[in-house]
Amino acid sequence: MYKIVPLHVETFEELESLLRQVDVRADGVEIWLDELSQIPLWEEYLAGKIIDWRKILGDKTWLLGVCKSGDPAHRISVLKKFLQDGGDFIDLDIDQNTRAALREFPPEKLFLSFHDYENIPKNMNEILEQMKEVDPYVYKFAVTPHSEPEIEQFLDFINHFPEDQKAIFTTMGAIGSVGRIMIGHTGKNWAGFFALDAEHKTASGQLVLE
Repeated sequence: MYKIVPLHVETFEELESLLRQVDVRADGVEIWLDELSQIPLWEEYLAGKIIDWRKILGDKTWLLGVCKSGDPAHRISVLKKFLQDGGDFIDLDIDQNTRAALREFPPEKLFLSFHDYENIPKNMNEILEQMKEVDPYVYKFAVTPHSEPEIEQFLDFINHFPEDQKAIFTTMGAIGSVGRIMIGHTGKNWAGFFALDAEHKTASGQLVLE
């Protein structure tokens, strides 16, 4: 299983400091571009920054861009710039973007996400079928269980997930860490998200990089 470290920061200087701490301990780094894309002239030197990030991390560590704030047109513009300047992948939520917007990106560059911050939906297979229409490189599911039986329900979905598809499964909330450990035992996760440390968690229940 690949390890991805998400980094949500407000300045390029802070990001580069954290990248040095990641070093070679992760296979990928998810860079939250929300605040960074608000910095004046950020577009003019992003390509140079990505070159610097690769020097810090090494060529084997891939860069995954995500932008969760702003209107859809802004998010799409930011992520296009990220790929254009050398980023490896981008992550978009199926519920926050139109199918037309999702198809503006090469499928081989796309992590397609589904998030439920309140529950585990009963129609997970229907959601999967909708995501298949986009044919992303990686499917990502983040849900919120409230009991171990609910985790077991999610595990059933995971265990029946198509073997020929790359997927990331994770749980959030009060027992999110329990769910993540149980998911790990299935061996079905193509990758997992691990916080650099307790201070830099980007989701409740997120495990910390060892």
